[in-house]
Amino acid sequence: MWYERVHGEEGRGGTITNRNNAELTIRNSNFRENAGHRGGAVANRGTLDVAGSNFYSNTAQYGGAINDLRSKPSTAVIDNSEFHGNFAGVGGAISNSSGDVPQLRVQRGTFRDNEAKFGGALFTNAGGIDVSSGKFIKNSADREGGAGYIDCPRNNRPNSYIGVTEDVEFSENSPNDIFNLVIKTLEDSRYLITDAQKLSDNCARGASEVEV
Repeated sequence: MWYERVHGEEGRGGTITNRNNAELTIRNSNFRENAGHRGGAVANRGTLDVAGSNFYSNTAQYGGAINDLRSKPSTAVIDNSEFHGNFAGVGGAISNSSGDVPQLRVQRGTFRDNEAKFGGALFTNAGGIDVSSGKFIKNSADREGGAGYIDCPRNNRPNSYIGVTEDVEFSENSPNDIFNLVIKTLEDSRYLITDAQKLSDNCARGASEVEV
């Protein structure tokens, strides 16, 4: 199924806005040149299951393709999907502000040529993103985090992170491959995750949520 050149209203996704407690399944779909305020293609507040889909040249202020805004316990999984040439103020492909609910999981994803001011491919300021078996190629940010950016969490809660398994590939992301804060490897050597203390220190120095 194709979703092309659809413009969403203020506060909504370009083509689909998934409300609280709703379940959205997307299979083998293509989203191209759509525009929204929160998610150029999809704004999610409920359960999200995406597989085998492509997101091309979508634009938004938050999350060029997808903005994850869950506030109640639910799952969000994106599997075997491609994000190419999307643009946003924060999170060129995906922006996450889901807080304390289960983390957003991205599996076997390809992120190529996405752009943003912060987080060329991924951005989070409240919640976790787990990434496995994916590729980040030539994503770019005007300020920080060519592949991804972790902002100070809302209310200074140090729960924002982007976890990355060792089989994820990074290539030619600018200005830096992986995130804006110090990275450390956990004991099991499977995940890279932001140093929670470093994140708290940065916020304590007066940093706040990114404005775009």
